[in-house]
Amino acid sequence: MKWVQLGALAGFSVGFLASFSLGFLGVNTEGYTPLLCGVLGAHFGGWVGWHGGLLARWCATTAVIVGAISFSAGFFIPMLHHPDFPQGPLLGIFFALPLGAMAGALLGLVLGALLESGQPADGTQRQGERPV
Repeated sequence: MKWVQLGALAGFSVGFLASFSLGFLGVNTEGYTPLLCGVLGAHFGGWVGWHGGLLARWCATTAVIVGAISFSAGFFIPMLHHPDFPQGPLLGIFFALPLGAMAGALLGLVLGALLESGQPADGTQRQGERPV
């Protein structure tokens, strides 16, 4: 049960912050849009936490990896190009990190679903396969 709660909390945070990033891309984020994005993210995160297993590991791992890479790029590249511009690191915190984490979670969902579909449902091995 704790993974459902943790997934919902992480999903809400990513969805809520990603809604502000989507505003920079031209999506209308006025009114209840940030809350709606947060609720959708909480639902997705709770579902992944409830499902667990290989799918949850892939979602969480790729969300962290892609989020960290996009945060690093959004944080350090503006500092290198314009060192006297004080708002440069905010690009990585409020724009690149939430969108990268959201993209990584969706990528992990696809990869985890593809890998999980190749395994038998009862956890047994197929004939001719060796254990991993």
